[in-house]
Amino acid sequence: LIGRLRTDELEPLLTEVDVSPDDIEAAYLADAASYRILALAHVAVLRLQHGLGRGDKACDQLLAARESMLNNPPADTGFGKLAIANSDHQASRYRGGDIGWLRDGQGPSWLPEAVIEATWQLKEPGELSPVIEDDKAVFLVRLIEKKGEGRKPLESVSASIKMRLLKQKRQQVEEQFLQRIRETVDITVHAAELSRARERIKSRCAATDSEAPPSLP
Repeated sequence: LIGRLRTDELEPLLTEVDVSPDDIEAAYLADAASYRILALAHVAVLRLQHGLGRGDKACDQLLAARESMLNNPPADTGFGKLAIANSDHQASRYRGGDIGWLRDGQGPSWLPEAVIEATWQLKEPGELSPVIEDDKAVFLVRLIEKKGEGRKPLESVSASIKMRLLKQKRQQVEEQFLQRIRETVDITVHAAELSRARERIKSRCAATDSEAPPSLP
């Protein structure tokens, strides 16, 4: 009987459910945070650790290199050659200091917070950070490319939004249908029988779980 009700009455109601373009746009605007595109920065970093036979020369070396690159653009080749020749960060050294894309104000754990903050202050490709020093090393950062924060276009996410809204609307229709059935049918709950049925189910599940698995052939 329940199956016939679902087939004859509920299924046609579910088939009629639709989502309009206005519904999709409204959901897109209401949940804008879900479609946010984080800011990205593509940077190169030159690190010179204190010690390693450099003494106090590391900072002076980077200051002189920075001044030279500022006075003799373009900086691309100069920074890359300097990183290859001097950087002690082996993972990026032979890529000219390129450490790839950083996300939304973040940076790798080996960069001090002051260096990460300076990195995200850079605005234009080719721009150099100040020379930044902490108790372990000195750093120079060059911005290769930057992408500002944005939002995924509606066209690229409309299909997924439509599927989500369709599912929600169909669930609402089904709940309303079941509620209407409950209101029109007298329902009697036999609590004692229901409790005994639950106990029997638990006993069967426990017995099944305790059985040893079959042996391998």
